[in-house]
Amino acid sequence: MTAIRHLMARDFSRPVPATISVADRDPAAVFSELGEYVVTDRIRADYERAFAAMAAALTSPEANTGIWISGFFGAGKSSFAKNIASVLANPVINGTPASALFLEKVPSKKLAESVALLNRSARCDVFSLNAYRELPKHAAPEHLAAAMYRVLLTGLGHPVPARRPAFPELVSDAFDLYAAHRAAQSFAFILEMDETPWPAAEQLQVLSTVVDAFSAESRRRMKAGTIPAPAWIIVTAQQPPPRPFPLQIGLSPADLREIVACRILRKKPDQEFVLRDLFAAHGESLLTSVQLEGSSRRTDFSEDDFVRCYPYLPHLIDFSVDVADAIQRLPDALTRPAGNRTVVKQCFELLASGQIGFRHRLAGALVSVDRIYDLVEANLPPERRAEIDDIRRRFDSDDERPGMAGRVAKALCMMELADTDLQRTAKNIAALLVHEVSERPQLAAVEDTLYRFSQARCIRQTSRGWKLFEFDELRRTVAALEPLRRKVGQLNPRRPGWHNDRIQQAKTLVARTLEWYSRSLAEFTGALCGALEQVTVALDRLSTKLAALERRVVNPPEEQLSMDVIALEGRLALIEQQNARQVQSLERQLESLRVQLKAGAPAVVEEVPAIESYCRTTYIVGLFGTGRRYLNQLLLLHTGDRARYFRDSIRVHPGPTPMIYSGHATIRYLSRDQAPPQVMRSIHDAVAARFADLIFIYRHPLDSLLTNWVWWRTYLRDNRTIAGIRDVYPATADLCADLDAHFDDFRSFAAGDPSFFAGFPGPRFLSFPEFVEETGLHIQSAPLALRLEDFIADPVRQFSRVLNVMSLELDPAVTALSPPGTRLYTHRLVKEQLPRFSKFIDDLDPETKARIDRFGYTLT
Repeated sequence: MTAIRHLMARDFSRPVPATISVADRDPAAVFSELGEYVVTDRIRADYERAFAAMAAALTSPEANTGIWISGFFGAGKSSFAKNIASVLANPVINGTPASALFLEKVPSKKLAESVALLNRSARCDVFSLNAYRELPKHAAPEHLAAAMYRVLLTGLGHPVPARRPAFPELVSDAFDLYAAHRAAQSFAFILEMDETPWPAAEQLQVLSTVVDAFSAESRRRMKAGTIPAPAWIIVTAQQPPPRPFPLQIGLSPADLREIVACRILRKKPDQEFVLRDLFAAHGESLLTSVQLEGSSRRTDFSEDDFVRCYPYLPHLIDFSVDVADAIQRLPDALTRPAGNRTVVKQCFELLASGQIGFRHRLAGALVSVDRIYDLVEANLPPERRAEIDDIRRRFDSDDERPGMAGRVAKALCMMELADTDLQRTAKNIAALLVHEVSERPQLAAVEDTLYRFSQARCIRQTSRGWKLFEFDELRRTVAALEPLRRKVGQLNPRRPGWHNDRIQQAKTLVARTLEWYSRSLAEFTGALCGALEQVTVALDRLSTKLAALERRVVNPPEEQLSMDVIALEGRLALIEQQNARQVQSLERQLESLRVQLKAGAPAVVEEVPAIESYCRTTYIVGLFGTGRRYLNQLLLLHTGDRARYFRDSIRVHPGPTPMIYSGHATIRYLSRDQAPPQVMRSIHDAVAARFADLIFIYRHPLDSLLTNWVWWRTYLRDNRTIAGIRDVYPATADLCADLDAHFDDFRSFAAGDPSFFAGFPGPRFLSFPEFVEETGLHIQSAPLALRLEDFIADPVRQFSRVLNVMSLELDPAVTALSPPGTRLYTHRLVKEQLPRFSKFIDDLDPETKARIDRFGYTLT
């Protein structure tokens, strides 16, 4: 099938900036931004209205010269204001006036007439100012006016005086100074308030006061004929003005779907048939699969909508808009990186980023809500990310459906963040997680996952559906307790009057009489508030510490304690079973003695059976990238009650337990994200003492090398984990192309170069020769060593060997098992297509080659 990248018309080598800077007047930047600008009918109408009002102000001295452009973060306010500035200043860019470039992008006869009139009237200088940064917490008009005055003087090259006039005389002085430097010209200001979603009311009032002052001075001078054109003050903010404004432009989120589709998601005309064929084959079922219940959000779309918005579905672009808006309104949003806060940037990164790799997927793949989480994860508060990571760590490895728990948690996080009328039900979550055009919603899997979340107290039911637990609710509850505490023993106020005064006197007397009761109640509520306050502080500290832990920490203290308890329970159960066997044996012997005594026969005493150590701790060990997770899934599915003792980690116990531990560990070398050699020594001691079983699984070392390089490269550069190479490179050709482009990086990783992990504390990963040596040591020391490749030919036989070591039997009803989903012997295909990789294999040292040969593998 066709890869998504082959459908797209856009050149993804040209990056999309996270934000548009109004202050950046570089001709190349302006030319590039105008070239990419998308104009909808609504935006064209807004430009016509804005420039018509500005042209009319040239002949109407009474006109107010303030323009307020509002819209949520990413709606295009900065681009709109910057285009106005380019038309007013009209610089020559690449040999063409900026106004002409703008009119080519926004063709309109009415607009062209207004722009021509403005350009003929006077040349205009435009000064930009981030007003939000300039305003202190308790601002006054003189603060903003002084900042504008300073920016104007700096732009003119005029020294800023140590002492300046006071407001409002400062406004008049600004006009005088400009006229002295730029005779017969005009100026404009762009005041940005975009860095906060809801500016304080006093800040907005300050803006209005300053804009009114400049407008009034501009009108006065226009009437006197001392300036050729008004001085325009253009304000960009996320909310409308606090009171009616002469010229208001409200940019609508409804345009963003079309802007994204035209700017980022354009398709090659000769490739549209691929998507139309997909819609013809799966469109009807897809419309049913993604339908949402109890929501005003429309999920129906036509074939043209599907083609235009793919790989997004139209309603998920709108959902992304809500998410982007909500991210900007989060507390401390400005302290986090700009990242993918706009929908345009999100869509671009989805397709352009080599780490995300979505463009390499085959046509038919869809953007689901969990993928939106991956795009904006860096912009979320650490607490939210920690919640999702905790859920993934606790549930993903234990799930019969790998990764479903993480996907459901991400969906809930995004649905809460968007905060629309969309109910967070299992059906809606399943509909938003559809990620293939042919996929049916996995409703049963989502319902099962939500049930397990609720049992673990990770989520709770609300009137809007399921909700992730968060500490903020506890904080709000504690904050609300204090006013209630102060009311204990207090009289409710009444209006003045003789009648109410008498009632209050009586109530005061009663209150004094009951003071012995209310005092203890007040003390109790005070202690309760204090205790809850301490709880919130403790939870905050705990959350901070957990978020700071490195990802490689396998067992946090509380999990270790839980595992110890489970292990002790298992050992107690074992002892009880053994005691019960001995009691039954003694009872049989006593009964036999009674029978023999009655018959006069000589007594024969049976030998008491020894305690049987039939239950032993099982360790499944593999080096990084050897297919251990496949064996994990088989154990979880086919070991009955024993599966509840499975843990995807390694913990050593000084005795037999029913636990099944699975993890990475080394014997000789210290390595990143693998248990150190002392752990394996303890496991070997347990195996030698015959209260533990050890099973080692491995695969061709060159396949492991490629998998590990892709895994670590993706994790270090994109901060995300993958299940295998296919998550990043669906086709081997894509892997070969990226490997060829970054072969020095690959060599560095294979050599165990610490610089590969620069900036990430901790030991380096094994070099390839060390990895091969470790594999050989494990094969020699493990009672059972299994090759992943052997599970392809006969998974039932290989897994039966595992169960035999564990003293378990495979259910006779199971006659077939799924083979590994991992693509085996990938290195052979890479070797055929990439000569540099073939030479890398040829240059391996003789000892490493000999060891691989002893494992039963070839290098050809």
